Order: sequence, then structure tokens, then C-alpha cells
Amino acid sequence: MGRGRVVLKRIENKISRQVTFAKRRNGLLKKAYELSVLCDAEVAVIIFSNRGKLFEFCSSSSILKTLERYQRYNYAISGAVAPNDDNPNNYEEYLKLKSRVEVLQSSQRLREDEEKRESQSRSCIYTSGPNKLIYLMSSDALPVPVHIIPVFAFKF
Repeated sequence: MGRGRVVLKRIENKISRQVTFAKRRNGLLKKAYELSVLCDAEVAVIIFSNRGKLFEFCSSSSILKTLERYQRYNYAISGAVAPNDDNPNNYEEYLKLKSRVEVLQSSQRLREDEEKRESQSRSCIYTSGPNKLIYLMSSDALPVPVHIIPVFAFKF
């Protein structure tokens, strides 16, 4: 009696899903090991469970070396240059760009504050009367622009 085909769809029962994951994970890792031994292949398998737990297998001494080899091969095929994270110039360039962004943001904030103060100071201050009371009037309400109004000192 042969095995029946399994319909590939998500298993709704949580416990059944966890059991199936554990069994199939072990089967996959076993097949990866067999492939590496029988065929002398460099094999790397990375599995994350739905809870975020990591399971891995690597036939060589380091999975990082296998991943680096994969990246070099993948970039060589596409014709792109592989990124080199070991280059200290990348970090220095990052720091320079970060400081430049901070300077630009600071400059923008200062400019916005200056514009805000300028819009608030569009009022005219003048004195009147013997007690020299100070009046504020919006420059928009003045018939003549503020910079043309002459300033007079009156003595009583």
C-alpha cells in the first residue's frame, strides 16, 4: 500500500502543524546531510520556525563562509559588484553623511524659526502721547509699508 498525496495547504490545527514542522524539518536536515556526504556537495540550510527559532545545517565549517561564497557567485552572475562590509571607508562615509544630514536638518530648523519670527514681527511699534504709550499695529493694516514710515521724536 503506497502513500497518498498530501494536499499542500496550511494545517489549521496548531498542534498538528507543530508536529508536522518538526518531522519535516528533521527530514530536510537529514536529506541535506546525506547530499553533502554522498555527493561531496557544500550544503547550507537555514530554517526559521513560526516562533522565530533558528535551525541550520552546514556541511562546511562555517555557514558564513558558505553564504559569502553564495553572494560572490550570485553577484558574479548578475554582473554587480559584491558589497564589502569589511571596508572601514564605508563606516567613515556613513559618519560623514550622517553629520551632513544633521547639519542640514539644523539649518532647516533655524530657517523655519527665522521665518516664523519674521512673520510674527510684522507688526509696527510706535509711541504716541505724553506718556509715550506703545501701540502695536499689524503691518498688513498700515497704509504705507513699514520700512517707509519715518520716525519722529516729539518734545512737549
